[in-house]
Amino acid sequence: MRKLYSRLLLFLVVILLFSNYVNMEAASTHTSQKEIIRRMIYDTANYLDEINEKTLDDISSTNRSKSYAEQYPEIASIARKITKLSDTDYDKALAIHDWISENYFYDKEVINKYFDGNKLKNGKTLPERVYKGEVAFLDDRAICSGISDLYFIMLKCVDVDVVVISGKAIGENESFDDIKGTNHAWNEVYLSEYDCWYQVDVTWDMSNYYEDNTYYLGQANHNYFMIPYEDFSLDHESVQIKRE
Repeated sequence: MRKLYSRLLLFLVVILLFSNYVNMEAASTHTSQKEIIRRMIYDTANYLDEINEKTLDDISSTNRSKSYAEQYPEIASIARKITKLSDTDYDKALAIHDWISENYFYDKEVINKYFDGNKLKNGKTLPERVYKGEVAFLDDRAICSGISDLYFIMLKCVDVDVVVISGKAIGENESFDDIKGTNHAWNEVYLSEYDCWYQVDVTWDMSNYYEDNTYYLGQANHNYFMIPYEDFSLDHESVQIKRE
């Protein structure tokens, strides 16, 4: 049905433009038939481009209006169960932070296999499960991008404002200048009860990891949960908002 509508629309546009150019030719004997046809094709193409742009905008708008809970019903179901006793944004953020920290593993094996420093090795393509939240949700291993993306989706599903940040993270005796590009991802979470944004790095609060085909369990902590930016920026430097 949509194809039929598009073809009918195109036919009507061509007829209208052709009629317009025929009238123009009658008014000016100095314009050749070839030039008239060339202009008609050009204007028709431009007009259809405008239609396509509006259609894409409408589709994009529709996707934006669709809630994360509607897009990811399985994730939303788990997020609601985890936060069913949570009354505030802080409580929701804490409950989901702890659930991810306790149930997921940082995939060191992927880091060793696919990365050279903070750059992908030549010819390597990361599996989606380690960097896309909705795919990581179905697995139990991910790297920082997948962990922060999953945290983002789960918080969105319970109506907490959050963004994913891509930036630089350093250890002892390192400086931000040592890092080319970015090497880490984390989150900023908005707590409506305080009207303020706070930093959360679920990855750095995890102690579980996977390496050499072995799962290692550790004790999750809250060292990087709801940290003011002035403190967080001692070892984290924001470069860009990766997802909002």
